[in-house]
Amino acid sequence: MSILVPSYNYGAFLGEAIDSALAQTYRPVEVIVIDDGSTDNSVEVASRYGDKIRVLTQPNRGLVAVLNRGLEEAQGAFLTILSADDIFRSTYVERLMGALRAQPGAAYAYSAMEYFGARTGVLRAEPFSPALLLAGNTINACGLMRRDDAAAVGGFDPRLESIANEEWDFWLRMLEHDRRGVAVDEPLLRYRQHDGTSRNPVTPEGRRRGARAMEEMHPALYSRRPRFFRFLLLKAATAAYLIRARPILRLLDRAWGF
Repeated sequence: MSILVPSYNYGAFLGEAIDSALAQTYRPVEVIVIDDGSTDNSVEVASRYGDKIRVLTQPNRGLVAVLNRGLEEAQGAFLTILSADDIFRSTYVERLMGALRAQPGAAYAYSAMEYFGARTGVLRAEPFSPALLLAGNTINACGLMRRDDAAAVGGFDPRLESIANEEWDFWLRMLEHDRRGVAVDEPLLRYRQHDGTSRNPVTPEGRRRGARAMEEMHPALYSRRPRFFRFLLLKAATAAYLIRARPILRLLDRAWGF
């Protein structure tokens, strides 16, 4: 089992992330920190852990390149991603591995998120729904998956570095390869909220741009239905998510042909 920790100028938080990865109740765990040309003390912080972790460095190339290098370097049969400013609960890997074992047809597992820092709250983990995934990404980038499945779908797409929808695209490619997820509705991931701007600001224009990119990049999924019918299905999936109408999502999955 490998935990990949992409890091860029988060030396102030990196130690907390590494500590949470090393504290997992599941064993054995390989922890790999991939530093993307940080100019702060990130590499120094990571180096303090000695042979407890692997530390890889590279010139600054962006998050997608870091993630793909991590996928190449991981030695575990399973892997997950932990941002350098976030924290895993100690049972994160154990609970998600348990969910995969309990549902043999699932290729990956994901959990609810607890926000902390500048904003607090919990984002629930909805049961996996192709209709909901087509409407928008509700699966965080820290899903626990098989390394072979990540390789089979080609890792993360570098074309998405500038619009920061690489995880949504990744899960859609999983769906194209008939690899589906399973949710654990426990806040096992602590997701740090920062003051100021984000790499992926949640704005109406940002959401529209991401949705257009996904439709263009995944025609085999979106073109299953005519454009107007597709529009209605996507709107219905968003509404069903907001009111937590899971039976409606199941109906919408069938309407898409899943």
